[in-house]
Amino acid sequence: MNDMNSQNTTEYKDRAMIGTWSKAAIAWATEANIVRGYPDGTFRPHHSLSRVEMVVTIARALQLSIPDVQKSKRFSDDEFIAGWAYDAVYATEMHGLIEGNAGIRFEPNALMTRAEAAAVMLRITKTQR
Repeated sequence: MNDMNSQNTTEYKDRAMIGTWSKAAIAWATEANIVRGYPDGTFRPHHSLSRVEMVVTIARALQLSIPDVQKSKRFSDDEFIAGWAYDAVYATEMHGLIEGNAGIRFEPNALMTRAEAAAVMLRITKTQR
């Protein structure tokens, strides 16, 4: 998408905080339903992503899904995974894109480190071949 003033970015209440360099990418990702704003109508371009937010973004971008019968509580902190993110967490886990910390905890509200993001990106490229 080349339109820097896309309707999608102009709808965010904090659109003035969205840098020119990222407007096209945010507009494209919003239009593709990969990213969404927060319930208060903001995008929060300068905020870090939690692990759960990053995983949901990845699942949407790759259009991952998981059948209901294959869902199981694989993480010991499963009850802390928000309902809106549950399918995405288990879809990315089932496709081998994410792992729990120490193999058992997902830690949905922790920030995703750059190292974790790099590991996920590598796994994505391996599955896309």
